[in-house]
Amino acid sequence: TKAELFIYTFLTGLATGWLCYNFYGEDIAISYGVGCLASLFYLRLLSRTVDSVASEDATAQIGGAGGQARLLVPAILVLGYSKGNQSVIDNYGVHLNIIAILAGFFTYKAGTFGQVLKSTITLMAEDKKKRESNL
Repeated sequence: TKAELFIYTFLTGLATGWLCYNFYGEDIAISYGVGCLASLFYLRLLSRTVDSVASEDATAQIGGAGGQARLLVPAILVLGYSKGNQSVIDNYGVHLNIIAILAGFFTYKAGTFGQVLKSTITLMAEDKKKRESNL
Protein backbone atom coordinates (compact mmCIF):
# COMPACT_ATOMS: atom_id res chain seq x y z
CA THR A 1 0.00 0.00 0.00
CA LYS A 2 2.84 2.40 0.81
CA ALA A 3 4.61 1.67 -2.46
CA GLU A 4 1.36 2.18 -4.34
CA LEU A 5 0.86 5.55 -2.65
CA PHE A 6 4.41 6.61 -3.60
CA ILE A 7 3.78 5.56 -7.20
CA TYR A 8 0.44 7.40 -7.41
CA THR A 9 2.00 10.52 -5.92
CA PHE A 10 5.01 10.34 -8.23
CA LEU A 11 2.88 9.81 -11.35
CA THR A 12 0.49 12.59 -10.35
CA GLY A 13 3.49 14.87 -9.83
CA LEU A 14 4.94 13.99 -13.23
CA ALA A 15 1.66 14.56 -15.04
CA THR A 16 0.92 17.82 -13.26
CA GLY A 17 4.51 19.00 -13.67
CA TRP A 18 4.23 18.38 -17.40
CA LEU A 19 0.97 20.36 -17.49
CA CYS A 20 2.60 23.19 -15.53
CA TYR A 21 5.48 23.25 -17.99
CA ASN A 22 3.19 23.37 -21.01
CA PHE A 23 0.72 25.93 -19.66
CA TYR A 24 2.78 28.10 -17.29
CA GLY A 25 6.41 27.66 -18.26
CA GLU A 26 9.63 26.32 -16.87
CA ASP A 27 9.79 28.37 -13.64
CA ILE A 28 6.36 27.20 -12.43
CA ALA A 29 7.11 23.61 -13.42
CA ILE A 30 10.40 23.66 -11.49
CA SER A 31 8.66 25.21 -8.48
CA TYR A 32 5.97 22.53 -8.65
CA GLY A 33 8.66 19.86 -8.92
CA VAL A 34 10.40 21.15 -5.79
CA GLY A 35 7.11 20.89 -3.90
CA CYS A 36 6.45 17.43 -5.32
CA LEU A 37 9.86 16.19 -4.16
CA ALA A 38 9.09 17.57 -0.71
CA SER A 39 5.77 15.73 -0.87
CA LEU A 40 7.54 12.43 -1.52
CA PHE A 41 9.91 13.14 1.37
CA TYR A 42 6.89 13.92 3.58
CA LEU A 43 5.30 10.60 2.61
CA ARG A 44 8.52 8.80 3.52
CA LEU A 45 8.55 10.42 6.96
CA LEU A 46 4.85 9.66 7.38
CA SER A 47 5.35 5.99 6.51
CA ARG A 48 8.18 5.76 9.05
CA THR A 49 5.87 7.18 11.70
CA VAL A 50 3.13 4.72 10.81
CA ASP A 51 5.61 1.84 10.89
CA SER A 52 6.92 2.85 14.31
CA VAL A 53 3.39 3.14 15.71
CA ALA A 54 2.56 -0.29 14.31
CA SER A 55 5.66 -1.85 15.83
CA GLU A 56 6.15 -3.15 19.35
CA ASP A 57 7.58 0.08 20.73
CA ALA A 58 4.48 2.08 19.81
CA THR A 59 3.96 3.34 23.34
CA ALA A 60 7.39 4.97 23.37
CA GLN A 61 6.81 6.60 19.98
CA ILE A 62 3.27 7.93 20.43
CA GLY A 63 4.12 10.28 23.25
CA GLY A 64 7.44 11.43 21.78
CA ALA A 65 8.29 13.83 19.03
CA GLY A 66 9.55 11.12 16.68
CA GLY A 67 6.80 11.57 14.13
CA GLN A 68 6.70 15.33 14.32
CA ALA A 69 9.64 15.94 11.97
CA ARG A 70 7.34 15.51 8.98
CA LEU A 71 5.37 18.56 10.12
CA LEU A 72 8.45 20.68 9.50
CA VAL A 73 8.51 19.91 5.76
CA PRO A 74 6.04 22.64 4.69
CA ALA A 75 7.66 25.11 7.08
CA ILE A 76 11.08 24.35 5.59
CA LEU A 77 9.65 24.85 2.10
CA VAL A 78 8.31 28.30 2.95
CA LEU A 79 11.45 29.26 4.86
CA GLY A 80 13.67 27.97 2.06
CA TYR A 81 11.68 29.97 -0.46
CA SER A 82 11.84 33.18 1.54
CA LYS A 83 15.56 32.87 2.31
CA GLY A 84 16.85 31.17 -0.83
CA ASN A 85 14.77 32.43 -3.73
CA GLN A 86 17.18 35.22 -4.64
CA SER A 87 20.09 32.79 -4.57
CA VAL A 88 18.24 30.44 -6.92
CA ILE A 89 17.51 33.35 -9.26
CA ASP A 90 21.16 34.47 -9.23
CA ASN A 91 22.67 30.99 -9.67
CA TYR A 92 20.16 29.24 -11.92
CA GLY A 93 17.95 31.96 -13.39
CA VAL A 94 14.81 30.29 -12.07
CA HIS A 95 12.16 32.38 -10.34
CA LEU A 96 10.52 30.07 -7.82
CA ASN A 97 6.83 30.52 -7.04
CA ILE A 98 5.58 29.77 -3.52
CA ILE A 99 2.06 28.89 -4.71
CA ALA A 100 3.42 26.31 -7.15
CA ILE A 101 5.76 24.94 -4.49
CA LEU A 102 2.90 24.45 -2.03
CA ALA A 103 0.65 23.00 -4.74
CA GLY A 104 3.41 20.50 -5.49
CA PHE A 105 3.72 19.68 -1.82
CA PHE A 106 0.04 18.80 -1.61
CA THR A 107 0.40 16.33 -4.50
CA TYR A 108 0.43 13.52 -1.94
CA LYS A 109 -3.25 14.28 -1.33
CA ALA A 110 -4.02 13.57 -4.99
CA GLY A 111 -2.05 10.34 -4.74
CA THR A 112 -4.08 9.35 -1.70
CA PHE A 113 -7.30 10.17 -3.54
CA GLY A 114 -6.21 8.03 -6.50
CA GLN A 115 -5.46 5.11 -4.23
CA VAL A 116 -8.84 5.38 -2.48
CA LEU A 117 -10.63 5.70 -5.81
CA LYS A 118 -8.96 2.55 -7.14
CA SER A 119 -9.88 0.61 -3.99
CA THR A 120 -13.47 1.82 -4.17
CA ILE A 121 -13.84 0.82 -7.82
CA THR A 122 -12.33 -2.61 -7.08
CA LEU A 123 -14.71 -3.18 -4.16
CA MET A 124 -17.71 -2.07 -6.21
CA ALA A 125 -16.76 -4.48 -9.03
CA GLU A 126 -16.38 -7.35 -6.56
CA ASP A 127 -19.73 -6.52 -4.98
CA LYS A 128 -21.40 -6.45 -8.38
CA LYS A 129 -19.96 -9.87 -9.25
CA LYS A 130 -21.25 -11.31 -5.96
CA ARG A 131 -24.74 -9.94 -6.57
CA GLU A 132 -24.78 -11.27 -10.13
CA SER A 133 -23.65 -14.72 -9.00
CA ASN A 134 -26.43 -14.83 -6.37
CA LEU A 135 -29.11 -14.28 -9.03
